[in-house]
Amino acid sequence: MIPYAQALQILTTQATHHHLHATLLPISKTLHRISKHTHVSPTATPRFNTSLVDGYALNSAATLTASSEAPLALRVVDSVAAGEEPVRVSGAPGERGIYPCVEVMRGAKVPLVDEADAEMGFDFDCVVRIEDTRVVETGAGASRYIQVMKWARSGQNIQIAGTDFQAGDEILRDNEVVRSSHIMALSSVGISEISVLRKPRVAVFSTGRELLLDTPVTASSSRDHDRSTVTSNNRIPDVNGPYLTSVLEEWGAEVDFLGAVDDDALTISHLIKTHLTHHRYDLVLATGGVDWVRTAVEKHLGGNVLFHGPAMEPGRPAFFAMLSRVDIDIHAPVEEIEQDDDDIAGLSSRNTGNTAFFGLPGNPVDSAVCFRFLVLPYLRRLQGQELELTRSREHCEATIRTPGWREGIGREVLPDRNRVLESFPPETDVFRAGILLNEAGHGAEVCLVEDNYGSRRIKPLLNANCWIHLPPEKTEVREGDAVKVILSDSCK
Repeated sequence: MIPYAQALQILTTQATHHHLHATLLPISKTLHRISKHTHVSPTATPRFNTSLVDGYALNSAATLTASSEAPLALRVVDSVAAGEEPVRVSGAPGERGIYPCVEVMRGAKVPLVDEADAEMGFDFDCVVRIEDTRVVETGAGASRYIQVMKWARSGQNIQIAGTDFQAGDEILRDNEVVRSSHIMALSSVGISEISVLRKPRVAVFSTGRELLLDTPVTASSSRDHDRSTVTSNNRIPDVNGPYLTSVLEEWGAEVDFLGAVDDDALTISHLIKTHLTHHRYDLVLATGGVDWVRTAVEKHLGGNVLFHGPAMEPGRPAFFAMLSRVDIDIHAPVEEIEQDDDDIAGLSSRNTGNTAFFGLPGNPVDSAVCFRFLVLPYLRRLQGQELELTRSREHCEATIRTPGWREGIGREVLPDRNRVLESFPPETDVFRAGILLNEAGHGAEVCLVEDNYGSRRIKPLLNANCWIHLPPEKTEVREGDAVKVILSDSCK
């Protein structure tokens, strides 16, 4: 058994020795991918003054005396749609002292006036909404007149050039997860494609003679309490396979679920070797039968087990190893080897190297904890990301309360600091699912999802929105203690 912190250091060090290739993709295809480079705005935006409404561009000074009793008449001299280049027009008042205006559509470039008129202050510096005007006369041809019934301020309904991004503004950092807001910003400054890391490739399989290989349970049969397909021959459905597959995809990986196999070292080793021969995985996860799986990895496949039994609760049975892929048949036909557009290396380089391997406990709750605090740190470091322990926006400190305390919200209930919520083995990092609450007058408060964690029930996890991390120097937790909380949605 080794300290959790040491186990974390071992697996993250291994991850830094492996690199994912980058590929250039249209930004529309990069959501939730990891950016290879930092991207900055190449120019100030918007590049020109833009109308925010359908209306009329005009000189705001001309409207100072406009009112419903004394409306201002203007002559419409041109019309500009979005995407059109307007011609320069005179901004000075014409016959009878009537000022000109230009009809503009939403998103259109605000027209410029002659330089001499601009110097005299006759520029088009605002846009009046079409709803705030009235057509009063239609002249010959396209000429017409409108009335404005109230004054307009300079800059009204105009997005001024250069007031959004400035040249050199950072939009997306290297090794940052691409979000939809990044895609919006990149598009706005004219960046249409970026380099992102290829997705990590992960294989998952479950072990255990108690598992049903295929469980045809439908929603209707569940409602009818038809359990015959679930408990046939005293077997149970595989929980870890579907869960790990989905949570890996949620964190941006490409996942192959290899199915469920019996607790047999030779069977397990054959499964691993077969799939590593014809596919290229960065990581393989196995759940259940940890001793059988370790025998398969270490004895039959020559894997190097780097730690087994991290001092964490739950998760002590877990182990981490590195598997060599040098045994792959390099003479196999190319079409038999899985290929990807991201890879441009030759056949021999595709089939050599090392694959990380995690053996996780079979209990679903324990497996979920091991994924979050062993597997995920490896994946994050593999993709050049920091661990959540160094990112303040992904964790906080909160006061721990007893399970069920949330039902008492709305009245002031002081914590019973003499109440021991749970005791732990010494020198063990403890992880518990929790419900983080931010109530006015209380500050950040968190409660355990249940008071009997030994039951390892899955149902309470449906309400969890965080993880509680108790350090190895803490052997018990009392109501009212300050604890570290790690947010569950930090992947978003």
